[in-house]
Amino acid sequence: MVTNALGIPLNKPNKKIKPLRVVQIVLIVLWLFIALFPFYWSIVTSLKPLNEIMEFSLWPKKPSLLNYKEALLNPDLAESLFNTVFITVVGMAINILVSLLAGYAFAKIKFKGSRVLFRIMQTSMMLPFAVMFIPTYIVLARFPLIGGNNLFGQGGFGFVGVNTQFFGIILPSCISVYNIFFIRQFFLTLSDELGESARIDGAGELRIFGQIYLPMMTPAVATLAIFAFQAGWNNYFWPYILGQGSFKILTIALRQYYTAVAPEHGVAMAFNLLITLPMIVFFIVFQRYFMSGLSAGAVKE
Repeated sequence: MVTNALGIPLNKPNKKIKPLRVVQIVLIVLWLFIALFPFYWSIVTSLKPLNEIMEFSLWPKKPSLLNYKEALLNPDLAESLFNTVFITVVGMAINILVSLLAGYAFAKIKFKGSRVLFRIMQTSMMLPFAVMFIPTYIVLARFPLIGGNNLFGQGGFGFVGVNTQFFGIILPSCISVYNIFFIRQFFLTLSDELGESARIDGAGELRIFGQIYLPMMTPAVATLAIFAFQAGWNNYFWPYILGQGSFKILTIALRQYYTAVAPEHGVAMAFNLLITLPMIVFFIVFQRYFMSGLSAGAVKE
């Protein structure tokens, strides 16, 4: 080994690659392949002409953008896009506002029964939406004084009528117990002394929330926006049930390409990739805050 005048070695000793490290690298590469291959296959299928769709090939012989052209010429595209953007943006904005206020109340305001109420909310996180959608439908259909209903929720259609479907689709997405829990955990990382000092100076809770704590919530709000945007943009089940398949949003418009007579796999893949782009762009814009928001929200009491 070559050393300098002080006896410090100049060349680093060769480190042997540990077998466990090799296994980890192989598993990571395998996981990446499994995760990314369906997306790659969607791209390949969207570029295939009709006569190559059923052939197994890692790249089309004659790549074509015809499927994208047909997807963009969908007669329901404009209305579906407007409805999807409206439902997603409005639902996301209300969801963020409700989650911030509720998370702040549970984390920073001491009131009687707060812990019991929070534990009940946590319990509801274990219930899948498939179990909750029938009670949710009944509540919206029997909502008093809406959609022709009387004070007792009878005589009309509530929020499931043709004229009130927009609100019926948005309302269930306005509150997320998981998002409230996530924001509460983030608030717990912020110092209580800041709020207590402001209360001594005579500030109200809304002012403390808006001027002191909210400016420090940027990573949490960005992370919450990604969750809420993804949930609204990819929503299919609830709009399909409420609108009985006739309500026009992008995820339901995608379904028309999978007919039993002649499924258009190439156009469907092109349409699917087009409606996925906004979600990817939205994530790229906010991803710098995403990891910091998740790590901060993982704090324990």
